Amino acid sequence: MAGRRLVDGASAARGVGSNEIIDAYLADLGARLHGPAHARRAVLEEIRTDLVDSVEQFTRQGMPEADAARVAVSDLGSAAVVADAFAGELAIVHARRMLRILLITGPVVGVWWFILLAPDQWASYPGMLIAAIPALPIVAAAVATAIVVFATTGSLIRWVPEATPFRTVILAALVGLACIVGDLTVLSALLIRAVTGSAATLPLGIAVVAVLASAIRLPLAAWATVSTVRIAGRLRRARPAGGRIGDRISDRPGRG
Repeated sequence: MAGRRLVDGASAARGVGSNEIIDAYLADLGARLHGPAHARRAVLEEIRTDLVDSVEQFTRQGMPEADAARVAVSDLGSAAVVADAFAGELAIVHARRMLRILLITGPVVGVWWFILLAPDQWASYPGMLIAAIPALPIVAAAVATAIVVFATTGSLIRWVPEATPFRTVILAALVGLACIVGDLTVLSALLIRAVTGSAATLPLGIAVVAVLASAIRLPLAAWATVSTVRIAGRLRRARPAGGRIGDRISDRPGRG
């Protein structure tokens, strides 16, 4: 059961128990994991359960609990090796979370710019719409990329090729960058209209809301992009997992 703790009176009397050994290992591992907090907690609980089960198995064979804990930790691998083994999985969780945030904020920001800048005849002349809102092709590309990421990292991997963690985070970073470019593009378009005097016909209230929406989303998109790029860098430095932890990772099911 996750979160179980072992009680070792003899080891405690010596000042070092199996719980202390496992806790120290998990603290080291937790400091090396990067990703959403709930995903890191899930990994730590999984590793704790694995170690506790191994200790119980060794103690049934007559090994003292403290020694059993040391052997269990050694068999699993160093905290650095285990962190590298889970780096890809945590990177995908992070990328999908960032994309959800950006996709949720997209319509909230975009609707105000559409109301503000879309010409009255845009339905009859789509080219006028793109000319008025040049960020639209960027938005379309970002949405398509996000859909590809979700499809190739979720339950659809039964039918489509599964994306590698590195490719996933790179695509997520590109979506974040597209959001930044899109916001800067519409802000620039509004600034140009203000400088040329053509913004006088635009509703001031909607313009203020649109600018504020982009101003709020810009740092969010920048944070999402930078954090994802950093995780991509860690993935490049991560060492391939081997041994028992490598077998555990390779046997994990697809991500939902």
